[in-house]
Amino acid sequence: IYTVLVDLTGHLPLPLLDTLHGLIRSVPFAEYTPSHMVLLRGFSVAAIQAPANSLKVPRAYGFEELWQLMADASPGSPELRPSACTMLGELCTWGPCVAQRAPMLNKCMERVAASESVPQTLRLCCKLLSSFPSKPRKKVESITTMLEVLAEQRDLLQLFFADFARFHQAAAGRLRALEAACEAACGGARDDEARRDAAEASLRELRTEHLHVLQERLDFLNFCIINAPLTLSQAQLDVLWDACVVDSCCPQEDGLVFQWLEQARSNSSH
Repeated sequence: IYTVLVDLTGHLPLPLLDTLHGLIRSVPFAEYTPSHMVLLRGFSVAAIQAPANSLKVPRAYGFEELWQLMADASPGSPELRPSACTMLGELCTWGPCVAQRAPMLNKCMERVAASESVPQTLRLCCKLLSSFPSKPRKKVESITTMLEVLAEQRDLLQLFFADFARFHQAAAGRLRALEAACEAACGGARDDEARRDAAEASLRELRTEHLHVLQERLDFLNFCIINAPLTLSQAQLDVLWDACVVDSCCPQEDGLVFQWLEQARSNSSH
């Protein structure tokens, strides 16, 4: 049925496109499955390029739904967030929709400022920015110019480091609470072995997740300073150092920052 709906979409007049869009939107995000995601993407692509949608400003079907689905606060399944982020990035960088890139980057900055859904938002930023050419073209800004605009007009680096400090403080609180639970379990009776094993497994899982999210943030920062002449202040570098070296809350955390600093130093020397 979904395949038939997508095939019909390109032949519908604008009022029926809006009606079908409304029906798709009426499905609660909590009930979304991978099949719903395929339907949403297929409908969006077909509706955006439908002859009936050849307006001066074509309607950008599907963008808001995917933006909401990729968020941590979405009632949809967490497993759908990466695919929603990927689909939104593909739509924004698709020829008919490239005009959506700049507004979407602004929305991304708002999410980073609020420390909401930051890892997937940074991935989306990289996807959007990477679609700009390395050198300016006629009526098209370069990736360098876009990063400079975000830094100057949207305080990109300030937002990033403010969020980084909040992120690390929250993660440190969760990790130390779980470490305390592990220590308490280790001091218990032998029949608490199952509880101790569960606590240790949870701690390992949380540490792995933390290091992954930390690496994503460092990768984004590296992406920014490689693609634009952005200068980090001593205070900004201190945020990384104080959080991950002086007040490290996880083994290997300081190693990731040392590796990033060495990579940044190497890049700056070229």
